Amino acid sequence: MSDDVFIRDGTLYDWDTIHDLESVIFDDGSISKDMFTNISNNPNHSIKVDELDNRVVGYSIVLIIRLNAKISRIGVDPCFQGIGIGTNLLESIFQEVVEKKIKEINLFCLKNNFPALQLYKNNGFNICGNNWRYLDLLKTLEN
Repeated sequence: MSDDVFIRDGTLYDWDTIHDLESVIFDDGSISKDMFTNISNNPNHSIKVDELDNRVVGYSIVLIIRLNAKISRIGVDPCFQGIGIGTNLLESIFQEVVEKKIKEINLFCLKNNFPALQLYKNNGFNICGNNWRYLDLLKTLEN
């Protein structure tokens, strides 16, 4: 991967790019600008953006309340999937939540999103529940 890859905190100025990525990545639509504004102004949310050669190629949104962390969104531009962007984002999330003394992080993933499921399993997540459409995944962190 290029040396020009880095993760930074996301801001409201990233909404247009994240909105465009979500429209390509997710079948269920993207976050509205109002919702993204609320998320970016909420101290319980963390937005990370992964840039490659000054281009946003991935992002994550994590909700942190007390000692609980939940990845609510994570997305990687399809043109850049499979080169470590998702893993970089997850490692950044893990580092942040460990610094906050959080011991577990969870997320929901569509059962048929096999590339994402593989990413999560490769990064230590285990299935802890499921419903008709989603799997509930959990990772225990060492503090």
